[in-house]
Amino acid sequence: MEKGYVVRKSEYFFEGGDVVREGNTILIGYGFRSEFNAADQVRALFPKRDVLSVSLIDPYFYHLDTCLHALDKQTILYYPPAIDASSQRMLKRKYKKAIPLLEEDALNFSANMVRIKDTAFLYDCSSELETTLAVLGYLVERLDLSEFLKTGGSINCLKLQLN
Repeated sequence: MEKGYVVRKSEYFFEGGDVVREGNTILIGYGFRSEFNAADQVRALFPKRDVLSVSLIDPYFYHLDTCLHALDKQTILYYPPAIDASSQRMLKRKYKKAIPLLEEDALNFSANMVRIKDTAFLYDCSSELETTLAVLGYLVERLDLSEFLKTGGSINCLKLQLN
Protein backbone atom coordinates (compact mmCIF):
# COMPACT_ATOMS: atom_id res chain seq x y z
CA MET A 1 0.00 0.00 0.00
CA GLU A 2 2.81 2.42 0.82
CA LYS A 3 3.88 2.51 -2.88
CA GLY A 4 0.30 2.90 -4.09
CA TYR A 5 -0.30 -0.68 -5.18
CA VAL A 6 -3.57 -2.34 -4.26
CA VAL A 7 -3.54 -6.10 -3.72
CA ARG A 8 -6.83 -7.85 -4.42
CA LYS A 9 -7.71 -11.40 -3.51
CA SER A 10 -9.50 -13.45 -6.14
CA GLU A 11 -12.36 -15.71 -5.19
CA TYR A 12 -11.13 -18.01 -7.97
CA PHE A 13 -7.77 -19.71 -8.24
CA PHE A 14 -5.59 -17.60 -10.49
CA GLU A 15 -1.84 -17.42 -11.15
CA GLY A 16 0.11 -14.62 -12.84
CA GLY A 17 1.71 -16.94 -15.39
CA ASP A 18 -1.72 -17.26 -16.97
CA VAL A 19 -1.74 -13.57 -17.96
CA VAL A 20 -0.32 -12.33 -21.26
CA ARG A 21 -0.80 -8.63 -21.99
CA GLU A 22 -0.16 -6.52 -25.02
CA GLY A 23 -1.68 -3.13 -25.59
CA ASN A 24 -5.33 -3.10 -24.59
CA THR A 25 -5.65 -6.90 -24.63
CA ILE A 26 -5.32 -9.23 -21.66
CA LEU A 27 -5.22 -12.94 -22.43
CA ILE A 28 -6.11 -15.20 -19.49
CA GLY A 29 -5.15 -18.87 -19.60
CA TYR A 30 -7.13 -21.46 -17.67
CA GLY A 31 -7.25 -25.19 -17.23
CA PHE A 32 -4.38 -26.20 -14.96
CA ARG A 33 -3.34 -23.41 -12.59
CA SER A 34 -6.14 -20.88 -13.03
CA GLU A 35 -9.91 -21.20 -13.13
CA PHE A 36 -12.05 -20.06 -16.04
CA ASN A 37 -14.08 -17.66 -13.87
CA ALA A 38 -10.96 -15.72 -12.85
CA ALA A 39 -11.21 -13.92 -16.19
CA ASP A 40 -14.55 -12.43 -15.07
CA GLN A 41 -12.81 -10.78 -12.14
CA VAL A 42 -10.10 -9.42 -14.42
CA ARG A 43 -12.82 -8.03 -16.73
CA ALA A 44 -14.46 -6.33 -13.74
CA LEU A 45 -11.15 -4.76 -12.67
CA PHE A 46 -10.27 -3.61 -16.20
CA PRO A 47 -13.58 -2.86 -17.95
CA LYS A 48 -11.91 -0.87 -20.76
CA ARG A 49 -9.62 -3.74 -21.73
CA ASP A 50 -10.30 -6.63 -24.06
CA VAL A 51 -10.05 -9.70 -21.77
CA LEU A 52 -10.00 -13.05 -23.58
CA SER A 53 -9.93 -16.56 -22.11
CA VAL A 54 -7.58 -19.20 -23.54
CA SER A 55 -8.09 -22.88 -22.67
CA LEU A 56 -4.86 -24.79 -22.02
CA ILE A 57 -4.93 -28.53 -22.74
CA ASP A 58 -1.36 -29.79 -22.28
CA PRO A 59 -0.25 -30.03 -18.63
CA TYR A 60 3.40 -29.53 -19.62
CA PHE A 61 2.39 -25.99 -20.63
CA TYR A 62 0.52 -25.29 -17.41
CA HIS A 63 0.64 -21.48 -17.71
CA LEU A 64 -0.31 -19.41 -20.74
CA ASP A 65 3.06 -17.63 -20.75
CA THR A 66 4.82 -20.96 -21.35
CA CYS A 67 3.09 -21.49 -24.71
CA LEU A 68 2.04 -18.04 -25.97
CA HIS A 69 3.81 -14.72 -26.38
CA ALA A 70 2.23 -11.51 -27.69
CA LEU A 71 4.85 -9.61 -29.68
CA ASP A 72 2.56 -6.70 -30.48
CA LYS A 73 -1.12 -5.86 -30.98
CA GLN A 74 -1.25 -7.91 -34.19
CA THR A 75 1.29 -10.70 -33.63
CA ILE A 76 1.51 -13.69 -31.32
CA LEU A 77 3.74 -16.73 -31.11
CA TYR A 78 1.92 -19.79 -29.79
CA TYR A 79 2.23 -23.57 -29.53
CA PRO A 80 -0.98 -25.06 -31.01
CA PRO A 81 -0.92 -28.44 -29.20
CA ALA A 82 -1.04 -26.63 -25.84
CA ILE A 83 -4.21 -24.66 -26.65
CA ASP A 84 -7.66 -26.05 -27.42
CA ALA A 85 -9.14 -25.68 -30.91
CA SER A 86 -11.78 -23.05 -30.06
CA SER A 87 -9.18 -20.87 -28.32
CA GLN A 88 -6.89 -21.21 -31.33
CA ARG A 89 -9.70 -20.02 -33.62
CA MET A 90 -10.32 -17.03 -31.34
CA LEU A 91 -6.60 -16.15 -31.35
CA LYS A 92 -6.45 -16.34 -35.15
CA ARG A 93 -9.43 -13.97 -35.38
CA LYS A 94 -7.88 -11.54 -32.89
CA TYR A 95 -4.32 -11.49 -34.26
CA LYS A 96 -3.44 -10.91 -37.92
CA LYS A 97 -0.24 -12.88 -37.40
CA ALA A 98 -0.74 -15.96 -35.20
CA ILE A 99 2.60 -17.69 -35.68
CA PRO A 100 2.79 -21.32 -34.54
CA LEU A 101 5.89 -22.40 -32.64
CA LEU A 102 7.74 -25.59 -33.50
CA GLU A 103 7.76 -28.28 -30.81
CA GLU A 104 11.50 -27.65 -30.29
CA ASP A 105 10.83 -23.99 -29.51
CA ALA A 106 7.86 -24.80 -27.29
CA LEU A 107 9.90 -27.29 -25.26
CA ASN A 108 12.62 -24.64 -24.83
CA PHE A 109 9.90 -22.30 -23.49
CA SER A 110 10.69 -19.79 -26.23
CA ALA A 111 7.26 -18.19 -25.72
CA ASN A 112 8.36 -17.41 -22.16
CA MET A 113 10.78 -14.80 -23.50
CA VAL A 114 11.24 -11.25 -22.30
CA ARG A 115 11.43 -8.45 -24.85
CA ILE A 116 13.24 -5.21 -24.14
CA LYS A 117 12.96 -2.79 -27.05
CA ASP A 118 14.17 -4.75 -30.11
CA THR A 119 15.82 -7.64 -28.24
CA ALA A 120 14.15 -10.96 -27.38
CA PHE A 121 15.83 -12.61 -24.39
CA LEU A 122 15.26 -16.36 -24.21
CA TYR A 123 16.93 -19.63 -23.36
CA ASP A 124 17.21 -20.99 -26.88
CA CYS A 125 15.30 -21.18 -30.15
CA SER A 126 15.41 -22.82 -33.54
CA SER A 127 16.96 -21.08 -36.52
CA GLU A 128 13.40 -20.80 -37.93
CA LEU A 129 12.19 -18.85 -34.91
CA GLU A 130 15.31 -16.69 -34.87
CA THR A 131 14.67 -15.83 -38.54
CA THR A 132 10.98 -15.09 -37.84
CA LEU A 133 11.94 -12.79 -34.98
CA ALA A 134 14.59 -11.07 -37.13
CA VAL A 135 12.03 -10.44 -39.89
CA LEU A 136 9.77 -8.89 -37.23
CA GLY A 137 12.64 -6.64 -36.11
CA TYR A 138 13.99 -8.51 -33.07
CA LEU A 139 17.51 -9.56 -32.20
CA VAL A 140 17.69 -12.84 -30.25
CA GLU A 141 19.81 -12.94 -27.11
CA ARG A 142 20.24 -16.43 -25.63
CA LEU A 143 20.72 -16.84 -21.88
CA ASP A 144 21.83 -19.98 -20.07
CA LEU A 145 18.71 -20.82 -18.12
CA SER A 146 19.18 -24.59 -18.33
CA GLU A 147 18.85 -25.10 -14.58
CA PHE A 148 15.77 -22.89 -14.30
CA LEU A 149 14.11 -24.68 -17.24
CA LYS A 150 13.99 -27.79 -15.04
CA THR A 151 11.39 -25.98 -12.90
CA GLY A 152 9.03 -25.66 -15.87
CA GLY A 153 9.59 -22.06 -16.91
CA SER A 154 12.04 -19.63 -18.41
CA ILE A 155 13.05 -15.98 -18.28
CA ASN A 156 9.55 -14.45 -18.13
CA CYS A 157 8.97 -16.39 -14.89
CA LEU A 158 11.94 -14.56 -13.37
CA LYS A 159 10.59 -11.03 -13.76
CA LEU A 160 8.02 -8.92 -11.99
CA GLN A 161 6.08 -6.47 -14.14
CA LEU A 162 4.52 -3.58 -12.25
CA ASN A 163 2.80 -1.55 -14.94
